[in-house]
Amino acid sequence: MKKLTIIAALLIGNIAMSYSGVGEPTKNILVDSSKSEIQFDIESNKSNVLTVLVKGVEENFTSIALIDQRGKSIYYAYVKTNSETFQIDLSELTPGKYYVKLNTDSEIRMKTLIVER
Repeated sequence: MKKLTIIAALLIGNIAMSYSGVGEPTKNILVDSSKSEIQFDIESNKSNVLTVLVKGVEENFTSIALIDQRGKSIYYAYVKTNSETFQIDLSELTPGKYYVKLNTDSEIRMKTLIVER
């Protein structure tokens, strides 16, 4: 039986940038993505199944993918409804680091999954 560990989640909340060129005043840009109401969670269990939950999606072209360290897509599916659960079989995966990616029209979120024996 493989041991699955979820080690990190990446979600960018607020991004602030400053730009200053020669002879130009400083320009401040603030991007606030914390207003997103999309819920994106992953859970693994002892039966080598990864559950991916996506809620609050309103965009048409939203997808989830399971990606290995080389960038190869192991699993890919479109999110078709506002709330959807996906079951991904992990029994054939070799131990290593994988990424679960949620891609919407307005943002990309990634979570890291470690598969161990």
